[in-house]
Amino acid sequence: MDDTQAHPFAHRYRGISGTKTPRTTQRVTESLVALDDHARSLAYDIVQSPYPLQGYRSTMRVIPLTSTGESVVEWALTFDCAPQDAEELTASFRDGVFSLGLRGLADYFRGTEDGCCPLATTP
Repeated sequence: MDDTQAHPFAHRYRGISGTKTPRTTQRVTESLVALDDHARSLAYDIVQSPYPLQGYRSTMRVIPLTSTGESVVEWALTFDCAPQDAEELTASFRDGVFSLGLRGLADYFRGTEDGCCPLATTP
């Protein structure tokens, strides 16, 4: 799979990685700023993108549910932008990144990947 097919939930390296967004062909450069295996969490910043925003920080953590053996994934973000861009950017990340990424993650662990958003490494 080439870089143009990678979903933003691509496997991340320590440091900088780049992916293409699912809605555009423009590159988004992300920086992994925290990774805690014990806490099952990570945080990353967008350091370069076509989006009209600043201060993007996304956090993800996996919370085990001991009563069922399942887990819940919490994925959150903060960013600054012009007030007129807030609604569109929020919807874009919610619907175009988080929802597809979480569905792809669930499919991956169920072994039922349907091609909606393949997990892939980026160069």
